[in-house]
Amino acid sequence: MDRIKQLLSPDSELIFIVMQPEPAVMTAFESNLGLVAFGETLAELKQAIRERVLQFFDGEYKGRICIRQFHDIVLD
Repeated sequence: MDRIKQLLSPDSELIFIVMQPEPAVMTAFESNLGLVAFGETLAELKQAIRERVLQFFDGEYKGRICIRQFHDIVLD
């Protein structure tokens, strides 16, 4: 993991993909680093993501963190 931390520049970007398999559970994945965060609301999820990133980078991440949500549309 230290090698990954070294490769990321201070202005790098982490993108978390949000999935909501059940109404009260939101899960966010950052696939490059394998980070996962959970929350019941978007506000809780944002906080969990921030905490997870800061934990991973020992409180020193200064890059951008993005959340992407996709909504499926089922065609009849």
